[in-house]
Parts: sequence; C-alpha cells; structure tokens
Amino acid sequence: MKKLIRCSAILIFTCIAGNATGQMAFEPGVSYPTGDFAISVCATDLDGDGNNDLAVANYNSHNMSILLNNGDGTFQTAVNYPTGDKPRSIRAADFDGDGDGDIVVGNYMSEIISILLNDGAGNFGAPTPIWVGGYPGSVLSADFDSDSDNDIAVAIGAYVAVLLNDGSGTFASPVNYVANDMTQQICADDFDNDGDIDLAASIHIAQFNVAILLNNGDGTFAAPSICPIGGGPTGIFSADFDGDGDNDLAVSHDYPTGFCVLLNAGNAAFGNPVYYNTAEFGLDITGADFDRDGDCDIATPVYSFVPSFERVSIHENYGDATFAPSVSFGPGGSGQAICTGDLDGDGDSDLAVTGNGVSVFINVTEPVSCCQVPGDANDDGQFNLFDIQFLNAHLHKEGPAPACFEEADIDGDGELTQEDVRCMARYLFSTGNPCVFVECP
Repeated sequence: MKKLIRCSAILIFTCIAGNATGQMAFEPGVSYPTGDFAISVCATDLDGDGNNDLAVANYNSHNMSILLNNGDGTFQTAVNYPTGDKPRSIRAADFDGDGDGDIVVGNYMSEIISILLNDGAGNFGAPTPIWVGGYPGSVLSADFDSDSDNDIAVAIGAYVAVLLNDGSGTFASPVNYVANDMTQQICADDFDNDGDIDLAASIHIAQFNVAILLNNGDGTFAAPSICPIGGGPTGIFSADFDGDGDNDLAVSHDYPTGFCVLLNAGNAAFGNPVYYNTAEFGLDITGADFDRDGDCDIATPVYSFVPSFERVSIHENYGDATFAPSVSFGPGGSGQAICTGDLDGDGDSDLAVTGNGVSVFINVTEPVSCCQVPGDANDDGQFNLFDIQFLNAHLHKEGPAPACFEEADIDGDGELTQEDVRCMARYLFSTGNPCVFVECP
C-alpha cells in the first residue's frame, strides 16, 4: 500500500465491534502552518477538483487560511484571506448558487459575520460583512426554509440568529431565537422527523444544558426545549448513533472532562445523557465511521494549555450507541477544533485538527466485514421472509436498522432501498428478473 511505504510509522489500535474485531489505523499527523491561533476548521471541495480542501479560521491574525488538497491527502501552502475581528468559527456552503463552496465566518469581536464568495477555483474575494450584533461565535449553514438554497445560523450569546438566503447570496436581516443562556456551539439536523432542519445548541456558563429549537417548516423556530447536561457543554454533533433511523446528539463537556450521548426517541424527545468521562479535555466533537464497521464513532480534539502538536481522541461505537474508552494519538495536545472528511480520496473518513496550525490524520483502516449470511437483515443467522419484513419496516422508519449493512444491501449498490426488498423477494420466490446477489467475503 502506497501510504504504508511512505510513512515511517502507523498508529494502530484494536477496536472490537459486536462480534467482529478489527484494527483502526491512522497515519501520523502531518502539520501545516496557518495563521495565528487556528480555532476552527472545515473540509469541502473549494476548487472543484473533487478533493476535499481545508478552510481554517485564525482567531489572532483576523483571517482565514485556505489549504488546497493535492488529491492524495497532502495540502498546498496556506493562502490567507482577511475576515473580520477575531474569527471564531468557519463553515463552507454554496451561498450564491453558482455550484462552488463559499465561506461564512463568525467574527467574535466585531458583531458581524463575513461571507467570502468563491470564484470556483478556490480563490476568495473581499469579505462581505453582515451585522448580527453581540459576539458571533459558532456558525453553520443549512436550508432552513426548504427553498433549495443555503441559509445561515449563528450563535450569539443567549440567542441563535437565523439569516435566510434569497438564493443569490443576499441574506435577510437576522432573526434571533432564545436558546436559554450562553450558546457555545450549534448543530443542525432533522430531530423530529418532519423533513425540515432543526437546531441544537450547547449551553455553557450559567446553565449547563442543550437547547433544541424545532423548525416550524418555514425557517422560523419554536421556543427551545431544554435537555440538562451535568457538565460544561462545549461542542455538539448530531448523527444516528444507535442505528434506529433518527438523529441523536453527542456533546463534549469540560466539567467533568469527556462527552455524553443523548438518544432521540424519534420525535425530538431526547433521553437522559449517558456520560463517558475521560482524563482529556475536548473543546469540539465530531463523528464518522472511522473503524469502517457501519456505525458512527466519535472523535474529539485533545486540548492542552501547552502549545504542541495536535492530538486526537477517538471513541469507537459498539453499534448500539455505547462507546469504548478513548484512544488518543498525536504526541502533544493542543487541539482546538476538529472536522472529518475523506481527505485522500480512498472512501474513508480522515481527520483535521486545529491548534498550532492544522494537522491532518489520514485513516488507513482496512474495512472489517460483518457479512456472514447474505440477505440476513434481522441478524438471526438465516435468510427468509422475515428479513424482507424487517428491512421493509426499517425503510419505512418503523423498525431498527439491520445489524450488518452488507447483509441487507443485497444488490451491493451501497444503499438500502426498496430495490433490496424486491431483490430479496425475487430471490426467495424465484419470480421476476434475477438480481445481483452479494456474496460475503
């Protein structure tokens, strides 16, 4: 393997998922200089070549760094662009409808967010300031009003402000929604399964909780529902951790250090937090299937008051939203923010961590197959009519996800759809056109 040849060492640790054992492996991190005090990072294709590039907000140098990907997970020298005063958060989305990734930055000390439009080649013009008031922090983009363009949400003190896009990159005046107290970070997802995008905010300082703001369907939001957290929440991330088809929450916290998981009952009713306390302090949190076993794991940057090489902590998901003890890698510990994406184009999830610049950790984990009986969607060791019923219920959000995706993806196209149900039926009953029927490795 090319990556094994060019690296002097591989960071390997064993992960046990269900009945399968595999090894999660990352190459040693490669650090790239940015501006002063890199505090936020996101990954997306900025120059239209199909590779995920990096955008970094630099708090002390009042600018952002763009690092274009060479296509193999290595990056070109950073190009810096001015933003506003103390950029604290950065995200990318197509705001002007031209098909490329633009940038939004929350400028903590200037009461504005900045929009930087992309020329399509990864070059950015002068920032366009938009007044939002207060101390803009965490920013994100999603289509809140279902009009097929990207809107913006920004955390401002005790509020979350929403700015709706007219489709050309021109935004309406911010509308503030009370989030309960000092908003640390926000994330967006459909929490109540009604097809529109809701908001969740981690609340720090006087109150330790998570606020859920449900979308009314038109880009306006209801009053928050509050989920208490027994520690100081920092980062927040949403994913389906337990495989039941709805979006759960993971929240990093600084007292005690660690993170907690809140499982969604499907209607934005979240259960009590389940805590995973660690000796490591994380300011941010993200997730992806790092060990390639089909479920969403959790990663946090490891923070230290001593500037050094960035460090990462990963918690492997056992498949039922319970998590293994953390495994950390990187020789130091100055991580501020973290993001994930396929940075080397091999189909798995890599990591970028900011702190003293930005460090890239390339995932070289080999996939572990859970497949034993093709078509066994309900994981009872047999392929029969009950598997058709099980998969059909899952696809209609009336039942859990198959324990082994590979077994249920009977046509091998990488998706669970009604075509898999039809393929199962044709195979079992020998009717209709034959289908491609996967075989276990």
